[in-house]
Amino acid sequence: MLAERYIPREELEKLTPTQLQVLELLLEQHYVHKRNWLDITPSEIAHKLGISVKTARVYKSIAMKLIRKHIHAKRVKNLELNDLQPWQAYLYDKWFRNKLQWFSVWFVNPDDWKVWGFKVWHGKPTRYPSTCNIGVPLNCLVRLTKSGNWVLDPMAGAGTTGLAAAIVSHILGTRYTLMIDINKKAKHEYLKLRSQIAHLYPEVYEQHYIVGDCEYVLQSLTRPRKFHFIFWHPPYFGYGTMTRYREFTFAGDKLSTETSWERYLKWFEHYLDLFLDRLESKRYIAILWGDLHWYIKKALHADIHKLLQEKGLEFWHEVIICYARNWDEFITYTRTYRGKLGGTTGKITVIKYRSIAYNFILTVHEYLLIYRKS
Repeated sequence: MLAERYIPREELEKLTPTQLQVLELLLEQHYVHKRNWLDITPSEIAHKLGISVKTARVYKSIAMKLIRKHIHAKRVKNLELNDLQPWQAYLYDKWFRNKLQWFSVWFVNPDDWKVWGFKVWHGKPTRYPSTCNIGVPLNCLVRLTKSGNWVLDPMAGAGTTGLAAAIVSHILGTRYTLMIDINKKAKHEYLKLRSQIAHLYPEVYEQHYIVGDCEYVLQSLTRPRKFHFIFWHPPYFGYGTMTRYREFTFAGDKLSTETSWERYLKWFEHYLDLFLDRLESKRYIAILWGDLHWYIKKALHADIHKLLQEKGLEFWHEVIICYARNWDEFITYTRTYRGKLGGTTGKITVIKYRSIAYNFILTVHEYLLIYRKS
């Protein structure tokens, strides 16, 4: 039985014969037939095992709890710093070739939200538009923090960092997260997500969310004085100009409402100095960044790199976050673009067009810039 290979015997002895059949069916579909067990519907389980759909739904829920506890948790424990794939396609100019020697790719499973117990609509568990996949902060917390560490997310949005910290705390030891956001609606979205997983990961109640301007909150904060890790997912340049983001764009947010790249960069530097003052020496800051303004023919995050190194930070890693299960899926998940390229008009894929025009790939991914405070 596959169940005996992955699940401890004492856990299997608590299951009824039918519950054991459901668990075995899920594992068989995943490991033998290469299907995601989340795609196996209760009606399919009911049809194969001759039980009611309602019973199949309940028994699948029980089986998924065991899978999360013993299979996903084991994968998290086995994450290592050196499991990143080498990547050499991002060579922007001489400055980068001399300063930044290597890059890597993380493939983030689009189903990660489902895997950890969240309800998902249209690929996301929340209406908050700029929520990153929970696999990104989860990977960072596993690699760059230890039990008992304090984590700061100064522009938390829907609180993905705090949710990831609760999962990592449940498996590897407690992490404490301070999340700050200027928008009350963002915290409301976080509280809805927290309620979905509180029964699975009670450590979520040890994460703290404050509504307010991060500058004023940090200036008035007395404990903790320093943080062991900072995960910063700032509003991208041009964020506030996009219609679908306007509901969550607050007038006092200086980054999301800025329309000039030079002024945006000055505000970015202002906040960066504020956050670095709160970071322990020899600890890491991870900045998740995406270039929304692809019509500006330069990689905007190149300027972010230069700014970070001017601050005396030590470059540790740049990761390209691909929202796909593997490289083949990333390549095929492209939309078409009709335009003029080298005098030839025709229908070509976005990935090819942008690679040639800008000398870097810009589709279905973001950049994770990881630096260490020396």
